[in-house]
Amino acid sequence: MNRNIQLSRRQLDLKMRKLKKDADTGIPHKGWIRSVRYALGMSGSQLGRRLGVTKQQVSALESGELEGSTTLKMLRRVAGAMGCRVYYGFVPETSLEDYIRNRAEQIAVEKIKRVGHSMVLEGQGLGKRETKAV
Repeated sequence: MNRNIQLSRRQLDLKMRKLKKDADTGIPHKGWIRSVRYALGMSGSQLGRRLGVTKQQVSALESGELEGSTTLKMLRRVAGAMGCRVYYGFVPETSLEDYIRNRAEQIAVEKIKRVGHSMVLEGQGLGKRETKAV
């Protein structure tokens, strides 16, 4: 495998590990928009004026954030109106190295099972020991 890819993956794994620690705290119960707006003592109307939208549209943005339908572009715009920035990232369930290894194993098992099935049809099936190894 290309050494640059491996190095890049290791560096990204380190960054993602740090993100995962922070991400595990989760999104505030009422979402970031509403929580930050409330903490700033800002009404929906005030935020709406800064964004050039109505109070009802601010409420729709807050709901949309919780539903996952608010765009990243709009989240950045809203955050900017409240003196904040949006951070965006992927947080893997495991490391990228583990993901690649597990995926390679899955693919290998699928291929061995297909070959094993063909071999059974030809009367050359895998023995119990070989099948267990799969």
